[in-house]
Amino acid sequence: MVNFEGGDNYAIRLIHPNLKDTEGQLLSTSMTDIQGNFPYLEELEGVKDSGEIFYTYFFKNLNSDVVSEKLTYARLYPDYNWIVAMGVHLDDISTYVSVTTAESRENSLWMLIGLISFILSLIVILSMVTNRIEAWYYRNSEQELKAAVYKDTLTQTYNRRAGNECLAKNFKNFKNSGASPALIMIDIDDFKKVNDDCGHDVGDKVLIKLATVINQHIRSNDKLFRWGGEEFLLACQGLKEDDVEAFTAKLLDIAACFNYDCCGQPRKITVSMGVSYFIPGDGDEKAAIKRADQGLYQAKKSGKNRSCYIQV
Repeated sequence: MVNFEGGDNYAIRLIHPNLKDTEGQLLSTSMTDIQGNFPYLEELEGVKDSGEIFYTYFFKNLNSDVVSEKLTYARLYPDYNWIVAMGVHLDDISTYVSVTTAESRENSLWMLIGLISFILSLIVILSMVTNRIEAWYYRNSEQELKAAVYKDTLTQTYNRRAGNECLAKNFKNFKNSGASPALIMIDIDDFKKVNDDCGHDVGDKVLIKLATVINQHIRSNDKLFRWGGEEFLLACQGLKEDDVEAFTAKLLDIAACFNYDCCGQPRKITVSMGVSYFIPGDGDEKAAIKRADQGLYQAKKSGKNRSCYIQV
């Protein structure tokens, strides 16, 4: 789990024995099945409410293109932010029932008992597998490893490596759906002067505080990356072009509102911003980043403490 409030990219599929190629995929509670049901939303609400849930949805059968209704059991392991789920197609259950009705009542009873035992055995096996996964998780310190790989050690926001992976996935989604996040490049104005006048330790505190206040004023599905030095990249999902000017104005005010101490004297900072979106002519995500950089350069050239949106 990434975000218990749901939404886009609220969770990551780590293991799927039947769909190996989807492992690592980001999930969304807005995903629907062919009947318009919201299985991930129903699952999330169920486990948040009682820790576990039985529910049904429509899903492709194993080794087949046929889609049928599936009964699924899901359980939340809150200590590790894991939801473990398993299920069986109702068609498969119906097959067992059809076979047993052709036999005697006694055989039907035993078949039903066998089916129930099979499901219970799967639940027991699932619990055993989960325990092994938990032990493996502790042994390998997966959480610490991911933090080291994807977090900036100074500001504790996401680093550039995480940003590149996120942008690549967003660009792939844009090619499929046409939906682009707003990409906002943020750079502290005259940051060299902060380091020269006040020392690099004060400069580090300014970077940490800027990252903190930005994260406090963005949504849970927005992501802030430290792109390098005093430069940050903010990816805002669902931020419309008509609203981006008001949003960047808010960020400019936020950045200008905090003070930092320089040799006993309070000082303020300003930031400049460049904004872009993916466009149909882009060959990859780097084209939009280049436009955001151009917007940042134009904002600096025009007097700083402002944003510039590069549309083409």
